[in-house]
Amino acid sequence: MRRPATNSGALLASDGRLVPDTVPSIEGDPLDRMVQFIEHPLSAVPLRGLIRREAIRKAGSIRPDEFRAAHQVYVWLAKLLHWGNFKRVAKPLYYKLDHPRNFSNEFLSSSDDRKRAAMTTLFRGLLEATIPLCRTLEERQFFQHAIVDRVVAWPTRNAPSSAGKFMDQCLERLRFEGNTQLFREEELPPVLQEFKLRQNEIKLSRMQRMIYRIRRRARMGRLIYPRSHERRILYQIRHLAGLKLGRLLGGV
Repeated sequence: MRRPATNSGALLASDGRLVPDTVPSIEGDPLDRMVQFIEHPLSAVPLRGLIRREAIRKAGSIRPDEFRAAHQVYVWLAKLLHWGNFKRVAKPLYYKLDHPRNFSNEFLSSSDDRKRAAMTTLFRGLLEATIPLCRTLEERQFFQHAIVDRVVAWPTRNAPSSAGKFMDQCLERLRFEGNTQLFREEELPPVLQEFKLRQNEIKLSRMQRMIYRIRRRARMGRLIYPRSHERRILYQIRHLAGLKLGRLLGGV
């Protein structure tokens, strides 16, 4: 399979130390790649790799917004995954100066209200990147659940009273931009119901959360390989191996 990018990099800290900044490879079928991207902590490291010109052309430009596109680079990377794998390489290809006044650090120090508002554009963007890949209603619903979990449920896990309000803000962003086709009205009730259940599950232990992810990946396997039990098993084994690697690299 063609690869749009190799992802590797290193941060040059302000005190002169070289701090490696890497992420695992993302490989597999297009839907599988998108699930991996959404589930992993979002990272811009693939931008520091080698990207095919044709993949860049097909992914289009990074969308601007009123937040200086604070999260739109992740949306662009998600779109880039339509065209191939992200393959991690062993050596750093890029060096970045990390200092208190760079854009990332300034954004992280901004108010919580501003950061939540910017997250609504990530919500819209991930839907925009994933829904065109979906061939069935079941696949649409799977990714709607996954994106609500990633963008809304998890960030508000320590403030459950604000979770519903933040979900409303995300849906309002879709209406404001005229993107309600990404999340149709009749698709909302089951997703909102699982969202409420998920808020309780997030409070569970690490092992219980891992079981939740394994079950969700098993559901994804049934969607990708509806006619092949063997391929679904191999898919799940590959996912379990990835979870083990993730723990070795610093966290699930």
